[in-house]
Amino acid sequence: MNARGGLSWFKRPCVVVTGGGGVGKTTTASALAVALARQHKSVAVVTVDPAKRLAEAFGFQVEDLYHAQEPQDLSDSVKEQLKIPKENRLYVGILNPNRVVQEVVKTTLSENQAEKLTSTRLFQQLSQMIYGLQEYAAFEWVNRLIESKHYDVVVLDTPPAVHAKDFFKVPDRIENLLHSQVFQIFDTPKTSLGKWVSKAMSFSWVEVLLGAQVFQESRLFFSIFSQIKNRVITKVRALAQFFRTGQVALVTVVAPHAVALQETLGLKVFLGEQGIPLDAVILNQGHPPINEDWTLAGGEDFVFQDKLRRFQAEARERGQATEHTMARLDQEMPEVPKITLSLGASDSGLALLSDLADQIESSERG
Repeated sequence: MNARGGLSWFKRPCVVVTGGGGVGKTTTASALAVALARQHKSVAVVTVDPAKRLAEAFGFQVEDLYHAQEPQDLSDSVKEQLKIPKENRLYVGILNPNRVVQEVVKTTLSENQAEKLTSTRLFQQLSQMIYGLQEYAAFEWVNRLIESKHYDVVVLDTPPAVHAKDFFKVPDRIENLLHSQVFQIFDTPKTSLGKWVSKAMSFSWVEVLLGAQVFQESRLFFSIFSQIKNRVITKVRALAQFFRTGQVALVTVVAPHAVALQETLGLKVFLGEQGIPLDAVILNQGHPPINEDWTLAGGEDFVFQDKLRRFQAEARERGQATEHTMARLDQEMPEVPKITLSLGASDSGLALLSDLADQIESSERG
């Protein structure tokens, strides 16, 4: 189905793909990257998805991508199956949040301080401690990829979440955490009163509760981490503005069922309140309308006829759901371009990605 409203976002240097659970976000982001790689010399697609489906879709070993320093180039044979010109390149990467944070530490602290910080147990558990660390690390990484000028377009497959708008709440949540009492208690005191409280705390029930070793290690972690805190705060504030720049296209994926539709409509309202433009909606898992009855010539096989009728009923229901979803999207956000992707004969692997990319390209031309 042709997109309505034009796809000028197709040529921006960064495309962020978001969506609720179960809508096929990672597959859609992958197919979008393939379509872009057919038109641009160098495209990178990166994911923060713990399921690592993106790597598997392109035939990579998950561990190889996770531990790689940079996104990895597709082989010529894979590009051929995806109909990507041989001279073009598509790179695939999986975010390793801890590695990204370690790079931030190394570029901000002295070698001695960095070694002390990274050796603490708190730092080693940082990804579990701080909600939104994946999103922050993704922003650091994508920003670096864009600034490298090595890629014409970078596609970010956002972290999985029950609600798509959770991704956009991360900057405020991280900044609030860094200004919370937990960091203030362990932060280096700057006043006489602060020094007195700090000294008193070293003999407090907190030390007794945690144990002297854990308490002192915690103080070491927070005192050193406070030196990179300002950089993190600056970055999360930049992340909050990231989607308001003309260099970033925000695309959300929806599926033809009530929960996904309500999620998308709610996201549009939320983005409007935040002043963040939504550049496109991709309706995934769509189905064309069924207007004719399917019958078997001769009609002798009653068992098969029954199965055919049930299959047709399910197909008609999916077609009606697709039409209803698109009608609501047109009604609630008429200004936003929309694409419908239908599942073809291929249901997995490179053939599926190539088919979906064909549909996206057709929409872009339309």
